[in-house]
This record gives sequence, structure tokens and C-alpha cells, in this order.
Amino acid sequence: MKRRVLRVVAAGIAGLASLFVLTGSLYYFNNPKIPAELRRKDA
Repeated sequence: MKRRVLRVVAAGIAGLASLFVLTGSLYYFNNPKIPAELRRKDA
């Protein structure tokens, strides 16, 4: 039972990590540029 719980936890952590890596690399490769008209002045 303990081994099954550890497997589920490991799978959850791996899934979360892959989610962050995939979205991060997608953002990096797309490299979206925000037009000057849409940018906030105080940021």
C-alpha cells in the first residue's frame, strides 16, 4: 500500500514538472512580443 502511494505521488510530481517545462519551453520558443499600445505604463 505504501509503495502504491509513493508511485502516485511520484507520478503527480512528474506530471506537474512536465507541465511547467512544456509551458515554459513553449513560451520561450514563441517569445511573444507585446505591442507598445497594449503595454501598461506603470509596469
